[in-house]
Amino acid sequence: MDNETKNLSDRVALRPVVLPDDEEFLIALYYTTREDIQLTPLDEEQKKNLSLMQYMAQKQHYTAQFPGSANDIIMFDGKAIGRLWIARFEKEIVGVEFIILPEYRNHKIGTKLLRDLFAEAVASNREFNFYVLKINENAQRLYKRLNCKFIDETPTHFKMQWRPENELMRRTE
Repeated sequence: MDNETKNLSDRVALRPVVLPDDEEFLIALYYTTREDIQLTPLDEEQKKNLSLMQYMAQKQHYTAQFPGSANDIIMFDGKAIGRLWIARFEKEIVGVEFIILPEYRNHKIGTKLLRDLFAEAVASNREFNFYVLKINENAQRLYKRLNCKFIDETPTHFKMQWRPENELMRRTE
């Protein structure tokens, strides 16, 4: 492990979401990171109200669809900067939600957390599946760089997948 990775490992941690204590942060995080809401022709108050409604619906949906999943706050130097919600099943690990505040992006935090999940997928012989908003081109570039593949799509999202075989194929290209 190089010094930069080691240093990042010392600075990045996960801790379980604690409700209702973390709710205010999670609502603000959701609003700040939803580019699709930011692009709507609504005033700020309307955007915040729309964001709150979508956050509450998403929370209810994810809680029902992924009971027993790991819903964590991403910490950087002891400060809450994002959320990582992961569901683990027999044959797959599902990235339910992975968001980082914009000011903490491009600092290799996401790459570190994803590589940790890829290592878990290898160790447990599972694939890692997740969705990304179609308009989130920055995240798509990161996922492509980490050798995630597009495997399906909905009207608003691409379904992506990382498998150990992807790494083997990339090394032989």
